[in-house]
Amino acid sequence: MPHTIRRVVVARAARAAASLAAIACGTAMLAVALSPSLARFVASGLPGINPAVVSTGVAAAWVLGLVAFAISRARAEHRFAVAMSTYVLPGEDLDQDIERLSHERPDRVARTMAHRHEVRSPRCR
Repeated sequence: MPHTIRRVVVARAARAAASLAAIACGTAMLAVALSPSLARFVASGLPGINPAVVSTGVAAAWVLGLVAFAISRARAEHRFAVAMSTYVLPGEDLDQDIERLSHERPDRVARTMAHRHEVRSPRCR
């Protein structure tokens, strides 16, 4: 099985998590930009005499996006490894295992995992 499939599955999951974190921060920044009272409330928790709420939100979006990317990448790597190893683990009956592995291949399972991430993305709709 080519490792490109694993890389595709992991990268798509990581990008999706990072974009969700950035969208959440962007939504919070929009709320702060539209509501002066919310901006004052957030500014009261920031250090400095005259804190910049929106630019702090941009920095927070980058940091949260990178953290979400790293965590999701590690989780997707682990999930992919577990899925592949459980698929090829031997069962109780050797004949049944040989029959099962002769009809379905682990690369098809990996391609299905990659396709699920692609179908879920909004570009394909």
